This record gives sequence, C-alpha cells and structure tokens, in this order.
Amino acid sequence: MYPKAIIILAIIGVTLSLIMCFFSLVTWEMAGVLITVFLGIPVLLSQVKAKPKEKEHKQEVKAEEKEILHEETIRVSPKQDVYYDSQLVRGDNLKGKISSSSHIDILIVNQTNFKKWEKDKTFYYEYYTESVFETTIDYVVPRKGMWYVLIENNGRKTAKVKVLLYL
Repeated sequence: MYPKAIIILAIIGVTLSLIMCFFSLVTWEMAGVLITVFLGIPVLLSQVKAKPKEKEHKQEVKAEEKEILHEETIRVSPKQDVYYDSQLVRGDNLKGKISSSSHIDILIVNQTNFKKWEKDKTFYYEYYTESVFETTIDYVVPRKGMWYVLIENNGRKTAKVKVLLYL
C-alpha cells in the first residue's frame, strides 16, 4: 500500500482544494484539477521503483570478494583419504562447502596433528563431521600455521566429492 505520509499529503491537498473553492479563491473547475493532482500523487509515487538498499549491495560485493583456496570435484575411492592444506593466520575465517555422492568424514587439523594422522597415530582435530553427504564449513583459525581439511571415505563406494574452500 501507500506510505502514511503520501496518504496524509493527498488528504491535505484535497481538503485545501475544497476550502479554496468554498471561499471562492479558485473556481470549481480548478478545484477539480487540484483534487485530481493530489489524488494522483500517491499512484505516481507507488509506480516509482525503489532504489536498492546500500546494505544489499555491500553484501553482494563481499560475496564476490571471497578468496578461493580450493575448488574442485574429485573421486575418492573406498578407504582413501584426501586433504587440502592452506597457510592461514589467526582470525582467518575458513569457509566452504563440501558435498559428496557417498558418506564421508571431514576434519580440520593443524600441522602437528596432520603429521600424527599421516602416521596413523592418535591425533586431535579442531573440526569433525562424520558420515555426511554435505556440510558447510565456517571455522575461525585460532593460530597461525598450516591447516588441513581432511576428507576420509570410510565407506564401500567411490564418492564423487565437490570441494569449495575459501576465506
């Protein structure tokens, strides 16, 4: 509908036109024209397209400014693992989306724990999601160093995995 201010403006305009006509300040024909103009203003203003808000534009720009670290589609055989490494600093916001045609496990580890993981020793992870088809990553890096996103296929089928990691 119309904003209150436009409706109030139209009512005031019509009222003033009628008052001027009653006091013979304008002719009835002129009052009719003025009334038509004041009633037409809300209709005309409602047809004007609103300019996009500044905030919406800034959000679009931010989405385009993301720094892609890794983006690819791969096949991961059963019992196979793949990883993506990135040199990150404290406060970096590692984001991403990983989807798969089969269940996969996804972990984020630092360099020390990655070396333990490679040697099949006990290690600690910063992020873990188990047996998923799809996940969204939004992880704030706690300290500077090399960070790894591990993808493990512990299933029985080859998984087609789409990876997108960005800052």
